[in-house]
Amino acid sequence: MPSAGEERLEGGAAYAAYVFDVVNFAWTEPEAGAIASLKRGDCEFCDKLEDHAGVLSASQRRFESDPFTLDKPIALKAKNTFKVLGKANKVDIVDKDDKTVSTQAASGVAFTLTVKWSGKRWMLDSLTQG
Repeated sequence: MPSAGEERLEGGAAYAAYVFDVVNFAWTEPEAGAIASLKRGDCEFCDKLEDHAGVLSASQRRFESDPFTLDKPIALKAKNTFKVLGKANKVDIVDKDDKTVSTQAASGVAFTLTVKWSGKRWMLDSLTQG
């Protein structure tokens, strides 16, 4: 049976992975506001991800499929901090008529996330690229 600390670590890792499920959703639907609902306080990179969802929505464009495929988060020494490695997928960005307007190139990505238990749920405290 896992200890309370191990359960908390597993929950934080699951939330870190969930963050990018929401980013994929927000950019493929698109759904402005979805990413902002994950964070607490200031998170500049979170705001950039959210702004991109807003631009996609306003311009009636979307990613045709998931923009990111990421590995399981890796716990770092800092409390509730995780490294997530993976790739930005090669994927078309399409307009409201499903016509390709641009294509995101494939590339490797790395993110560092810090999550925090806030009341009754996890929240994204910080997110950086690299």
